[in-house]
Amino acid sequence: MNHMIRLLVAIIGLTLCAWAQDTYQQPAIDHWTVGLFADGFRLSRVSPHVNFIGVGGRAGYYFGRRFALEAEVSYDFERHFNTLYTNGFTNMNINTPVRLLHGLGGPRFDLTTGRLRLFGEFKAGFIQFGPFTENPGPGFTNTIGEVTANETRPAIYPAAGVEATFGRFGLRLDIGDDLYFRNGHHSNIKATFGPTFRF
Repeated sequence: MNHMIRLLVAIIGLTLCAWAQDTYQQPAIDHWTVGLFADGFRLSRVSPHVNFIGVGGRAGYYFGRRFALEAEVSYDFERHFNTLYTNGFTNMNINTPVRLLHGLGGPRFDLTTGRLRLFGEFKAGFIQFGPFTENPGPGFTNTIGEVTANETRPAIYPAAGVEATFGRFGLRLDIGDDLYFRNGHHSNIKATFGPTFRF
């Protein structure tokens, strides 16, 4: 949580600096934006938490200078961790391979419109866990069934970010809370970084 507070303070500071750029001339509106990114995802549902890395892409369309609709898909590479199974009498640890697929879409709101764009976003979609092929035996269960059972769960992603633009090209950083829902919500930190292109 301390990292999120520090990030918000940094974004507010960058916002004030960007608003102070009175001499910047805003270019004509480029409606479409596309980008590639590397992502980091911290799965908090397991203990200890597991850090995933992956790749993804996004596309968006601007309606004016400050509002866009975006969609993105990312794939996090397979990680292994130990999962505790029990049947009430016997416990067993199984090495669990999991990879993740994320699909999200929603609005982006730009706070600034110069070379340094600060923005907030709120996206909704899904997270898919898979694959898991180990068979722990009949009667054995665990407490993280969605992670080990190839489930697809609804998710939301409130986030903030900064994008530095150089003509039509840019570099973009997003960080937020990728929450998915199964018997309540489960909070996970997600960050993305990569190039963008406007046209």
